[in-house]
Amino acid sequence: MMNRFIVISASLFLFLSILLLPLLNPNYWLKWRAALVPSTKLAADLIVRNGFTFTSDPSLPFADSMAIRDGRILRVGNYSSLQVLLQRFGGIRNKRVES
Repeated sequence: MMNRFIVISASLFLFLSILLLPLLNPNYWLKWRAALVPSTKLAADLIVRNGFTFTSDPSLPFADSMAIRDGRILRVGNYSSLQVLLQRFGGIRNKRVES
């Protein structure tokens, strides 16, 4: 009975140690911190314009442009509204794509 308890507790300890091993890596915490701290600038990495995007929003069912930063869509709309937003918050960091 005692041997079974020792084996079960050692197995549980090993499983939890392997499961929590990524928490020891400092890059793991930096990744979460960067995701939680909001950016002060709203600069886009990518502007896609002259496209045809279905938005599923009843107020704006289709859009022709979108701004993207770090793989997330910042804004969807017409190109002139994106230009106004991005000029106010720091512009485009990388490139523009016409589709």
